[in-house]
Amino acid sequence: MLKCPKCGEEITSYSPAQIFRRTGMEGYLFRLFQSCYHTYENSELYANNKVYLNERLLLEALKNSVCDMFRLTFFRGISHADDHKRAAYAIKWLARIRPVVIRSLKSERLVDDAKKTTLNANDTYDLSTIQANAYFAVICGLQLLPRWTSANSSFAESVVIGKYIGNLIYLLHYHSVDAEALAAEIYLLDEYVNSLS
Repeated sequence: MLKCPKCGEEITSYSPAQIFRRTGMEGYLFRLFQSCYHTYENSELYANNKVYLNERLLLEALKNSVCDMFRLTFFRGISHADDHKRAAYAIKWLARIRPVVIRSLKSERLVDDAKKTTLNANDTYDLSTIQANAYFAVICGLQLLPRWTSANSSFAESVVIGKYIGNLIYLLHYHSVDAEALAAEIYLLDEYVNSLS
C-alpha cells in the first residue's frame, strides 16, 4: 500500500474526505477561503450589484483546488508545491466552478404572439460582469503569491488591468485551462513583475 510522505498515513483512496483528514489541510482550506472572500470584498466586484459571491460554490472550488494539489504532490513524490502551482490550481478551479453568480435581470419582459418570452433590449450585461468569474479567479490566484499580497495591492491592481491579465481573463472565460501550463505562465508573470521592482 501507498503511504503519505508527510504523515505516513496509508492511502487507500484519494477522496476529498480522506485528503481533508490529513493534519492541516482543513486549516489551509479555511485560510484560503478567507483570503478569497477578503479579495472579493476588496474588489470592484463587491460594489457591482449585478453579481454576488456564492460561498458554497467558492468552498467547492477551493476544495477541488486543494485536493488536486494534494494529488499532484503525492503522485509526483514532492513534499511541497510551489506558490505558482497553488495559484494556478486555485485559478483553474475558481474559473471552472464560477462562484461569482450573476443576478437575474429584473426588468420588464416582452412577450410575442406565440407566447415566447424574450428579453427587453435594455437587458444587457457589460463584459466585466460576464467575465466576473475569470477576473475573480485571477485576482484570488495572484493574491496567493507572496509578491502580490495586500502590501503590493496597488501594484497588483494596476497589473490586473493590464493587457496580459486581460488576455488571461479572456482565456479563462472562453477556454478550458491546463493548470500546469497556467503555473508556468504565472511563474513568468511573477518573474517579470519581480524584475520591475
